[in-house]
Amino acid sequence: MRRVREVTARYEQEAGRGGAAAGGLAAVVDVLRKGAVEALLLIDDPSSTDRLWAGEQPLLLGTTEQEVVALGAAGVVQDRADAVLLRAAIGQAAAVKLVAGTELPHGVGALLRFDVRPTPPGRGS
Repeated sequence: MRRVREVTARYEQEAGRGGAAAGGLAAVVDVLRKGAVEALLLIDDPSSTDRLWAGEQPLLLGTTEQEVVALGAAGVVQDRADAVLLRAAIGQAAAVKLVAGTELPHGVGALLRFDVRPTPPGRGS
């Protein structure tokens, strides 16, 4: 339980400063596809009606069928969002934490292994 509180506090800190965190379905799908997720945070909500699309590989996921087909997936299926996210997290060896007492858009957030934000022009190589 202590570890879950630590992860939740870290998520809130990172999200609050625009750091290494993502929240909401579209943002978390994006960072999962990039293999950038250290820990997936889920609020256990059996009544959720959120759905995502998935291909045959764990990191082939998206918010629309067309998005997943554009990634090169065949045999695309729609499933519960939590199931698709969990499969993608496990597929990249990310930790999964069921959390409560924090605000997560659509009940999902992620702590990142590395920054995936674009480099501003004039910085980097």
